[in-house]
Amino acid sequence: MAKKNQLDLNDSTIERITLNVHSMVDDRVERGIDVTRSMRCDSCGEEKPAAGSSLYGAYKLCNDCLLDLTIAIASGRSETVVDFMTNQVEGEAPPPASLAEERDRHTIARSALHSRDKLLPSNEPV
Repeated sequence: MAKKNQLDLNDSTIERITLNVHSMVDDRVERGIDVTRSMRCDSCGEEKPAAGSSLYGAYKLCNDCLLDLTIAIASGRSETVVDFMTNQVEGEAPPPASLAEERDRHTIARSALHSRDKLLPSNEPV
């Protein structure tokens, strides 16, 4: 597949995407789903609140990584979740953030995450 052109998303677009992804947490709270459970995110590898998490393909993503994936797809940096999971290179991936903290996508320091050596979960091809 050919990479589509990368887009610079404007502040308004990023804000709408952020509100939409974070609204998944509010939706689950309103439906009475237990939001105190935790889950291990396949992208950042951290234990995060299950609230707002999503099963995206074969990957469990916390709300923060789901937001990063959504922005990466919208901007053309990634085409699929597999592309996102395998092609994050040092210096490009934003650090995972806590759901408890307010996220400012424009001032967040971009620190290097380790490149992924393999796909997760284990049923993906090596």
